[in-house]
Amino acid sequence: GALVRLDPETLQYKVWDKIVSDQSITYLAAIPNTTHLFGCCSVGGGSSAIPTQEEALCFIWDVTTQDVIWTGQPVPGTRAYGRAILAGNGILYGIAGETCYGFDPATRKTTMTAPLPVKRVRFPGLADTPAGPNGLIYGLGDDAIFAITPADNTVSVVARHPSINAAHGFNVTSNATLYYGSGTTVWRCHLRQ
Repeated sequence: GALVRLDPETLQYKVWDKIVSDQSITYLAAIPNTTHLFGCCSVGGGSSAIPTQEEALCFIWDVTTQDVIWTGQPVPGTRAYGRAILAGNGILYGIAGETCYGFDPATRKTTMTAPLPVKRVRFPGLADTPAGPNGLIYGLGDDAIFAITPADNTVSVVARHPSINAAHGFNVTSNATLYYGSGTTVWRCHLRQ
């Protein structure tokens, strides 16, 4: 549950320990035009840790005051929040267990939830940034490529291929070209919008 700030030029660092009690920080996303970071947590803590909490939290950290200014649960009941990506509409879209959610960091309210169209998400869950002219947020799971469409808050399967069953690690370029590793092969797929 520690948060670390590292200066890449001087390599000096500062650690804030246990900013969310008994939870592990799984992902951070910058909130533009603020001094805030949106943080995602999990109740898990590693291979030898025994969870003490039943539900995971998200938080907003103010880098100026160096303090948590909000904690909450965009999807109550989840044990782990994965990656959250900021879309062009200012909403953070993320994964919580088997659910996709939208969260407005300005109002601190959940704007949508929907079941993921896959059972098992492939690492890292969602692409780093929205892609293509429609700003879709892509992810991989099971044997499928799925997309979150911020314009109408829908989540749908874009394509399926057996190679995705063994995918680990992927990247989607700004022009919506997907690259992923599957076994010993790198695959490329041009995604239509």
